[in-house]
Amino acid sequence: QAVERPVTLTEGLVWDNRFLVSGLQDESLSIGAVGANGLSELRKNNVSEKELKDLPFKVKRMLPAIRQGGNLLVVPHVGYYAADCPRAVREARITFVRIV
Repeated sequence: QAVERPVTLTEGLVWDNRFLVSGLQDESLSIGAVGANGLSELRKNNVSEKELKDLPFKVKRMLPAIRQGGNLLVVPHVGYYAADCPRAVREARITFVRIV
């Protein structure tokens, strides 16, 4: 399944027709799929397989991730927040929604 390309993070954005962004708007940030490289980075940063094990591989790769430049800041659905992640980004919400 194709997934939407990364886009600038804006309040009220529905990314990939599935995830609603609320509580944050920052043109220096983007939201996109975590991808295979992001999964590798999660493992390097000690995100345990417990958070990832029950998800099919394709689903893991399509989870929404917030980046600043090339730096992975947040993958909220597995509880990952980079050590240098700003508080405002930590407090933003990315909610799974069903768009009909």
